Amino acid sequence: MNFKHLLLLIFLIVCNILISQDENVFLDRDYWKKNPSIETIEKDIKENNDITELNKYGFDPITWAILEKVSNETIQYLISKDGNDVNKITHDKRTYIFWAAYKDNLELMKFLIEKDAKMDLIDEHGYSLINFAATTGQTNLKIYEICLKEGANLNEQINNDGANPLLLLAPYIKDLKTLEFFTERGLDIIEVDNNGNNLFTYAAKGGNYFLMNHALAKKLDPNVNNGMAMIFASRGTRKYKNDINVYKYLDSVGVSFNGKTKSNQGLLHFEAKRQKDTALINYLISKDLDLNHEDDNGNSPITNSIKYNSAEMVEFLINKSKIENYIDKNGNTLFHHAVERNDTDIFNLISKTKNNINHKNKDGNTVLHLAAMKAKNNQLLKYLIELGAKKNILTPFGESAYDLAKENELLSKQNLNFLK
Repeated sequence: MNFKHLLLLIFLIVCNILISQDENVFLDRDYWKKNPSIETIEKDIKENNDITELNKYGFDPITWAILEKVSNETIQYLISKDGNDVNKITHDKRTYIFWAAYKDNLELMKFLIEKDAKMDLIDEHGYSLINFAATTGQTNLKIYEICLKEGANLNEQINNDGANPLLLLAPYIKDLKTLEFFTERGLDIIEVDNNGNNLFTYAAKGGNYFLMNHALAKKLDPNVNNGMAMIFASRGTRKYKNDINVYKYLDSVGVSFNGKTKSNQGLLHFEAKRQKDTALINYLISKDLDLNHEDDNGNSPITNSIKYNSAEMVEFLINKSKIENYIDKNGNTLFHHAVERNDTDIFNLISKTKNNINHKNKDGNTVLHLAAMKAKNNQLLKYLIELGAKKNILTPFGESAYDLAKENELLSKQNLNFLK
């Protein structure tokens, strides 16, 4: 075998190793949806699939198995494998007992506790086990009973914002039994978080009429922080977003529409990101909310829609906005804000406004400069030029779009001659 053949062989071996790593079947969530048997898993282990590997987001096979409700017998078997442990740190610094609580898997929680699962851990977002269960809407009180039996103190369960389990569970509490479970164990309905947000505010997050009405009956102020309940309602929960009726209810009990977050974000900042109901947006605008109000980072409801919402909603909001030549506090036009979206439909909509495609922001960059630095392919750059972007404009450092594109690893190997 000559030297060239040896190098080729080594290259192929390395490629095969990398490919096999990328194709670890245990990291495919769909694999666990089929509730594979222990025999199937053993067969796949023998085919060099790693039962202990974490993906780039920190999810491992056992986490997926728990989330997909694989049989507990199989999960217990997986935990017994070398390299796995009941206290193994996974996504967001959570151990398996967090995921078991999240899936309301009491049997698995008890097994993990028997195997010395740590009960006092705090995850990456500042949630204890109890608070993680609460903020994700787990209303099975036996979950909390298990935690309390293991020594948890409800009064010591506080997240980074100073919210206790009762506040965090407020969007989901639908009966007095659940409420009284926490109040009988030391939590008071008048307690607030570090920012003064109360039980009514947190209940608004889930559009929880039962608990909002109960809070009002107990004389809690619905308008704390000048209408923060509106902001909480606009955020919704992971699985639920509020409709126009929730806002009308909040308005009827005296909640202001003018609440702002610490970074000066208003109600429309959140709704513009994902809301598809034009009637709701029209309703909020009728309450004198400004689509062009900028937060401390220069983002407005209009720019949030450009970054996250559908082209149809972007068009709707642009038409509703009173400013056609939009320039934020950082000198960015709507074109600048659209770069990371990499969506030609969005750019086409903006091109119909009076936004100048060759305007430089405060850093001295045009939209073509930003696209050259961030685009994943050359199609966006070509489209911007079609819309009138000038390729001969230089940055303050004397760089052209062509120079910047050459430094972009994703673009450097593509044809960039059109930028010269």
